[in-house]
Amino acid sequence: MLAIAGPERAAKHPQIAVVLDRSASMAAGSRWQKAAATLWELLRGRKRAVLVLAGNAPEVLGPGPPGELLKALEARRPGDRNPDAEAALLAAARALPGAPTVWLGDQDPSATDAYLPVAGREENAGITHLGRDLLVLGHRGNAPRRVRVRVDGQVHELTLPARGFKTLPLAAGDRHQAEILTGDALALDDQSVYLRAQPRVRVTSDHPAILRLLALLEAKPDPRGGIAVIEGVPENPDRPTLAFAGEAEGTAVVADREAGHPFLTGAALLGEELAVPPPPGGGLAPIAVDAAGRGLIYSDGQSLYLPPIDTLADKPYFPVLVYNFFAPHLRAAKPLGADGVRRPGLRGGVAYVLENPEETLLPAGDPARPLAEGRRPLAPFFLLLAAALLLLESRL
Repeated sequence: MLAIAGPERAAKHPQIAVVLDRSASMAAGSRWQKAAATLWELLRGRKRAVLVLAGNAPEVLGPGPPGELLKALEARRPGDRNPDAEAALLAAARALPGAPTVWLGDQDPSATDAYLPVAGREENAGITHLGRDLLVLGHRGNAPRRVRVRVDGQVHELTLPARGFKTLPLAAGDRHQAEILTGDALALDDQSVYLRAQPRVRVTSDHPAILRLLALLEAKPDPRGGIAVIEGVPENPDRPTLAFAGEAEGTAVVADREAGHPFLTGAALLGEELAVPPPPGGGLAPIAVDAAGRGLIYSDGQSLYLPPIDTLADKPYFPVLVYNFFAPHLRAAKPLGADGVRRPGLRGGVAYVLENPEETLLPAGDPARPLAEGRRPLAPFFLLLAAALLLLESRL
């Protein structure tokens, strides 16, 4: 019967590309250790592999023998603010073309041949935002939790809601330091530093309203500044640019806007009449439109294009829009994982912080999608053995 069945044995893919999530949540509990053990099992018996660490930017180890990759992994640690899944998968495909790709982590990116979860049900509290006058804590747990947090030397006791957030107003200041004193699953979100920065701005307009706003923001005019403020239609801006149209094409009422866009936070625009700016170039897309779908305000994520400043200067939402544009540049901070820094704190006058609700709330892990391995016929020796067994069976 063995011969009739066509004996086969499981056949591992000789080559494999593994993408390992390096984000901060993988440092919670024993997730990283579980990932290393799972990786060892996954690579065992393979001839060649590549390992891509998915963080703020991908790090490629290999291609090479599995043993070399496992040894190289010993010196790596998780701690990046976000895994750039798209960049990591592209790096894996380029490093080992044609090999099946497996994602190893606590969230399924779905764009892989397989996904192996390494997540738990740990409870965690962390700092998700520290600003000039506000501290926000996030909590992953099924019941409220009491925590102690030290801010600028003063200890506060707070009750965090189940799987929610708690805010603590602060006295406005240019520097704050916060630390959660209660132990939990993840240490990387227990510390944060706020440092107010003075952005350097290349200004090509002498409009009084623009100059007043820059003075209020304590921005420094600098021809080599990393931010630009211009009057005119932006075309392929090479740096974060705040642009005001030089002219308008009539007026229109704001009928819709991209809810939740950071540049529009706190700006009550629906129903407001705005001048219609000439359409920009360089990938800027409308984030506020009229009933006909014409763009009134544009952005590409880092730049903001507004109607002429003379039509905005006396509007209550104008300072809000300008502040929202400058807000990311008013803090001397970088995301955890930038420049290879994977512990929160100060480095060279820059605050490296996590402050990511998605990491603090710790992904619980999606269902596994195992790798579909092939099957191969048994070697000729085993086929002869099967034939002999069949002959013996017929004689008996």
